[in-house]
Amino acid sequence: MMITPLPQLHQPFLFLILLTTTLVAEPVSGKDPLPDELQRSESIERISRSYAKELSEANAPGEKTALAKRFMAEIEKHDDSADRFALLRLSLDLVRAAEDWDTAILVVRQMQDHFEIDSEASERQLKFLKDKKKAASRKKIKFSGTPSTSSNADMSAEDSWPEDSDQIVIDLEMPYETAVLGGSGDVIVLLLTLKEKLAIFDVNARKIKHEIPLENANVKFCVGADSIYLAYPEPNTIERWSLKTYKKLKSSKLPFQNPIEHLVIGRDTNGPILAGAEHEPGMFLDGKSLRPIPTRVFDRQYQRVGQLPGAGPATRMRASANGKVFSIWGTSGSPGGFRTLVMKGNTVDTYYAHDTMGYIAPSPMGDLMYTAKGIYTTQTKEYAVNKELHARSFFIPAIDSEFSISLVRSDDRDAAASARANIHMRGDPQPITTLPRIAFRPGGYGEFHNRAPMPIDLRIFLFAKRGFLLTLPETNRQIVYHRVGDLDTK
Repeated sequence: MMITPLPQLHQPFLFLILLTTTLVAEPVSGKDPLPDELQRSESIERISRSYAKELSEANAPGEKTALAKRFMAEIEKHDDSADRFALLRLSLDLVRAAEDWDTAILVVRQMQDHFEIDSEASERQLKFLKDKKKAASRKKIKFSGTPSTSSNADMSAEDSWPEDSDQIVIDLEMPYETAVLGGSGDVIVLLLTLKEKLAIFDVNARKIKHEIPLENANVKFCVGADSIYLAYPEPNTIERWSLKTYKKLKSSKLPFQNPIEHLVIGRDTNGPILAGAEHEPGMFLDGKSLRPIPTRVFDRQYQRVGQLPGAGPATRMRASANGKVFSIWGTSGSPGGFRTLVMKGNTVDTYYAHDTMGYIAPSPMGDLMYTAKGIYTTQTKEYAVNKELHARSFFIPAIDSEFSISLVRSDDRDAAASARANIHMRGDPQPITTLPRIAFRPGGYGEFHNRAPMPIDLRIFLFAKRGFLLTLPETNRQIVYHRVGDLDTK
């Protein structure tokens, strides 16, 4: 993993040009043609699995560089040009993560020697790496005092940002499959499928603090204030792991007949956990004992006693930060439904609207629901002037206050374009400040029917009290910080 300061006025993707994804073949005698995108993807996955043990054990910068040099030396042993390319691509990823710019330059040179690649693209990449090398000493001094364990680090402090930069890009060693914010907003837990581990990213220290080994990568998980909860569908078991010691505290058999599909928890709480399996009612679990919590469910739509909805593969769930309100919707049909669960002791009130909302993100206190169609109350009633709002942008609640952020809509967007984002107080259409360019694509019509496991509400986080916005671009290889400043003075 490496930290890269970025000037705000430049498009982030220009600073992350990977030779391996942007090159166009240029005929050169005696060199292999550049494998096509499908061949590259398949080979990288195959080689990554072959070296999974070595990749998982290369944690220190020196270990990453040593493994990269081993890959570079072994390419002649492979007859398949796509496999040779994959080894060089992995080498480049490793030395970039180790911030070993000298070796990164050697890798690009080796790519030039072996493959028919566009000379202008490779020279741009080399210039980028040389610039990184020049800036490395300044960066090391700048971040030498960055806290690694404090849970209350003030990210708005001037000395926590590089000079002349409003963005900081964290490049990850390998792509994650899913990411969950937890620990009262202090950690993001990443599922690393290839390594069969969970990586715990410290939001304040801007680095991965620890990795938890998994029994297998087929795992469902959620993150509360103090614990990570892992559920394995195959044996239908659930485990509780400490965010402080990274040790397993408890495990239990889940009382479902079918494999568990989803579980969510408020990130500021230690329970309850909402868990669901297909073709049977859902249930709330106690965060410590992992046992079901007896509840009385009352359906406010039909004014009768009901039951908690189940959850299939196409179901999506969210929890408010305080763990008192939950949202549920489907993605396999239309309408997907707009359902909320409101906990009052051991009583659960359910509300429902027959509509498709795209995503349903509860505010931290659970009093508002932010959706692709606008902002609603917990009772599924309109809160704001939604026709005006959702025609222009997509609102997402801040993680720690009553502020919200809106991703400006552009249906004719360039896939590589950067979005403009506005910051608001709750549902007020008038923004209090604007970020002209963030490391994320613009919003679009697809948000209304997004079936992806991680729609925009799980990729854009406004830390209003800490003075920054955090985005998870859809490459699943970066975490990007954007300076926002003190919103209370704006």
